[in-house]
Amino acid sequence: VRLDLPGAEVLTYGYEAMDVPPLAVAQIVQVADELATLVRPLDPPERLPRGYEPQRGDVLRDREGERYRVVGPTDDGVGLEMESLDRPIRAFFRLDELRQIFVAVLEP
Repeated sequence: VRLDLPGAEVLTYGYEAMDVPPLAVAQIVQVADELATLVRPLDPPERLPRGYEPQRGDVLRDREGERYRVVGPTDDGVGLEMESLDRPIRAFFRLDELRQIFVAVLEP
């Protein structure tokens, strides 16, 4: 355990996994463990797989949980026409923005 507080001397204490540390060290470790649970992300960030190439019929989920089916590419090849499976909407999305909008490919 290494404790480096501003304006104080650095304290270092080492012990083996089976050793019982002094009470003060055990309390520091407990506080550090509790703080660590607050700063760790609960889940890894969701995103489309690297190199994902959309195919007709693919179902994608956006960050809000809405599902869209790929209808096909736009005539200019820059985007995708998609239909919502949750609302009566057809939408167009740029291919280069898919990873920012959609987080998962679902089973069709």
